[in-house]
Amino acid sequence: MPTVLRTMATVFFEILSFAVCIQIISVSGQPPSEKDSHYDRCKKGDGVFKGNVIKTMTSPRLRCFESCTTDDKCESLNVCPSGQRAGHSDCQLMDDNMSKFCYGLSPAPHRDCFHAEKHVKCRNGGTLKPDGTCMCVLCYKGEHCEDNVRDCKEAREVLSPDSGYSLSSGHDCTVRPTAATHPFTVRCPFGTSNETSVFLRVQADNGWSGIEWKSQQWNAYKTGMGTYGSLNFFIGLENLHYFLSQAQFRLNLFISYHTPPGEPAPHATVNSYKNFSIANETNRYALSYVLYTNTQQESPPETEGFKAANVFHPFCTEDNDCGTCAKDKGPGWYYVFANGSCVGNNPFGKPAQWPYEGKGLLTFYNYEFFIERIGDFF
Repeated sequence: MPTVLRTMATVFFEILSFAVCIQIISVSGQPPSEKDSHYDRCKKGDGVFKGNVIKTMTSPRLRCFESCTTDDKCESLNVCPSGQRAGHSDCQLMDDNMSKFCYGLSPAPHRDCFHAEKHVKCRNGGTLKPDGTCMCVLCYKGEHCEDNVRDCKEAREVLSPDSGYSLSSGHDCTVRPTAATHPFTVRCPFGTSNETSVFLRVQADNGWSGIEWKSQQWNAYKTGMGTYGSLNFFIGLENLHYFLSQAQFRLNLFISYHTPPGEPAPHATVNSYKNFSIANETNRYALSYVLYTNTQQESPPETEGFKAANVFHPFCTEDNDCGTCAKDKGPGWYYVFANGSCVGNNPFGKPAQWPYEGKGLLTFYNYEFFIERIGDFF
């Protein structure tokens, strides 16, 4: 092809590329809408994003955008005029993007460089509202619904009144506490409650509870067991540690118990432990709290569960025992060795029983741990 024709073809392609880029790039600062194009672009001269580069290429500008568009891993790109080939751009394709668009950019090698990101609408099932903002589904938050909430109270706080969700009953919710390495599922009772349910055990009259708690070893208690729908679940000590490390919490331990035949209907009691916390695995998930209260003064001491505030209570399992408490008493728990024996009501163990006014035995059959945030996040 003669030089003149090659030059004309190059110019024509650049004009076409520019026209198409105008269609696929919306300039930062304009409010998004349902007619938005595929990319949001920072202004020339603002700088470039120092992200994780997955591909570099020198090609006409449009090809860079086409390459990012067809690559599911590509989230954003930096585009600069090529110093080697006229009419081409040096492009960096990245698999991440900026948490705050167009802020915190780094100096660019050329004044005509710019950063562009795939236009992110609403993630995790969120919907785009007429004003261009996202309405997130329950348990998600963020400008693009990109983040999990941190507890059930926050799930209620950030939920849009227009979402259509009824909070009159409970929902499973995926949360991610502040320092947690991964999200996990909890139960949000909602109704009038802002609590988060992290443990549930419902014991049938024949002793069946859905999980053979006694046979579980340290790692099972660490990572968690069961599902809420099965009426037997525990989020795990590691998740509970991260959950409790992000604010001040109160543990409300709900216990139901049967009375002997012919006596009034089953009773319930709630034990509350203020500023309840759990250490990390290195410290054996040791628990502590500053104040214990009970809703029923007549409740027997067996319901207390933990015997003293601000005392080192390590978690014990048969393969990581505290003396021989777990081996002698059953499933893992915060046993306390006192007066020559291991004490403490274990919700993972055999249902506790105690005499009731000479008429028979009271028997625990239902435990649930509710965590209630009593302050702001740290």
